[in-house]
Formats: sequence, C-alpha cells, structure tokens
Amino acid sequence: MYHHINLHSGDTVTVTPEVFSNQMGFLAQEGYKTLSADELLAFINGELSVRQKAVAITFDDGWLDNCLYAVPVLKKYQFKATFFVITARVDTASKQRIQDWKDIPDHETAKQLLQCDEAERVVIGWHKINELEKSGFFRFYSHTVSHRRCDSLPPLQLKVELIDS
Repeated sequence: MYHHINLHSGDTVTVTPEVFSNQMGFLAQEGYKTLSADELLAFINGELSVRQKAVAITFDDGWLDNCLYAVPVLKKYQFKATFFVITARVDTASKQRIQDWKDIPDHETAKQLLQCDEAERVVIGWHKINELEKSGFFRFYSHTVSHRRCDSLPPLQLKVELIDS
C-alpha cells in the first residue's frame, strides 16, 4: 500500500521513484503475479485459485505523483494496481486548470495546496482516471468523499462519506 511516489523522501508516506522501481523489479524477478482488488476478494472468498506468488498493489488518496512515477513502472512490468481516491478532491481537481506534472510537492505541501483550493496540482482528475482504467491494469475505487476519519463519524455522516463517494 502506497501513498506518494516522488522525489521527496523523508516522511512516512512517501517512497522515492528509485525505491518503488526496485521493489517492482524485485517482484517481477521473483515471479510475483499482481492481483486486482476484485481478484484478491475472489481469492479470499475461495472463488479464485492462485498458483503462484501474488501481491495486490494499492495506492491511497489519488495523489497525482502516482501517475507520474508509479504508473510507468507498473506498465513496464504489466502489473495491476488499485487506486483508492478521495472523490471530492478528484472532483475539485477535475474542475480546475490542466494538471501540472512538473512540480510535485512533498506531502505536507500537498496537504496545504488542498487547503488553498489547488487540488489540480496534487490530485489526479477524472479524465486521467478514465484513461488509466482503459488500460485494463488499473482500477479506481472510492476512499470516502472527504478523507474524514470513518471510525469517529456518527452513523449518518459515515453513510454519506461511503455512499456519496
């Protein structure tokens, strides 16, 4: 499970592109198969047999740097991955200007940019999500509407976070 893949090492939710590439290279060299979330669920439910070593690769929150740094590596190895996006952020990023792929900030700056209504600088948009899904290797699911802590929400607010996303 990954959050950020970018050049800003040093926080607990970021992996550098070099480390990520090495990890994926290791999985490929060792003969791992990647499972989609649906395949993983089918395996857990006993509906799918997996005869080789397998792993599910996931990304949380819908950060734009995943597309810039992780997707090319995943494509290189033809690995599947599942992305869980925060739908309100994706909506906002999709309504704003064309996404800037050049200046990827660190995690703390990314959170600040979200607060300043600049989601398009740090979050993937619906257009790119649709494009990536067409490849057949990448699937996108919701990770709530607004990234609120679900374990502390009253039932009605929890329902909104889950259903609306």
